[in-house]
Amino acid sequence: MAVKFVPKRYSLGEIEALKKNPNVLEVQENRLLLTIEFRQQVYEAWIRRPERSTVRRMLEPNGFDTQRLGLNFTKSVESPPRVERTRSMYFSISW
Repeated sequence: MAVKFVPKRYSLGEIEALKKNPNVLEVQENRLLLTIEFRQQVYEAWIRRPERSTVRRMLEPNGFDTQRLGLNFTKSVESPPRVERTRSMYFSISW
């Protein structure tokens, strides 16, 4: 039986704190988007050393609580970022 992924829910306080992080493109109650530049840095570090601790070492000093983000989020950073153009002409990052 497959385990269904349930996105983390961020509180208003967490959302406000994450919005102040320069590496966050967008944050909503159930969604966190990193900037493409930061996402690429994390991915490249993981390529050089493909261990989950590599991802944690990139996220934690940049103001992210990896315990709060959870394993699914940190695992998602291990895949290459995909940049998609949205209707509003902004770039969004798909996980």
